[in-house]
Amino acid sequence: MKKALTLLLFMLFFGNVIGQVVNPVKWTSKVEKVSETEFNLIISGTIENEWHVYSQHTPDGGPLPMVLEFKNSKGNYELIGKPIESKYKKQFNDVFEVDEYLFEKSVTVTQKVKITNPKTNKISLHLEYQACKEQCINDNKDFVFAIPQIASSEIEVIKATDTAAVVAE
Repeated sequence: MKKALTLLLFMLFFGNVIGQVVNPVKWTSKVEKVSETEFNLIISGTIENEWHVYSQHTPDGGPLPMVLEFKNSKGNYELIGKPIESKYKKQFNDVFEVDEYLFEKSVTVTQKVKITNPKTNKISLHLEYQACKEQCINDNKDFVFAIPQIASSEIEVIKATDTAAVVAE
């Protein structure tokens, strides 16, 4: 009976240790004001030693690239350009036979946005990424960026053109 109890306690203890969730990247986010209607949305990840995260620019046929999905943009904000990443490392992968673009120690991604609706007070981002050491894990993180109040007068209104009134010559 003593052996069974000892074995059970041993399995519970080590089962919990082994079953711990691996989270090798710690993420933070912030908003930087560029103008009255433009903001930089910035996410930064601190990557544990010996781990790395793949860039969104990782070529097809290789490991899974980082994916950024900005939510509810229609009528609220516009993405200005593509997300800008911090400097990454390029290395050839013998398994996939492609160049990989990866981050070690840290990663920063910045997306510039222009607010088109003065009622917009937050922007949501869903991030998917792959972190690898000897094995890879697929992970994701959701961010909510608080956008400061914008006066309606700062928003540039674009009038719709009445295409029915245009006459072809």
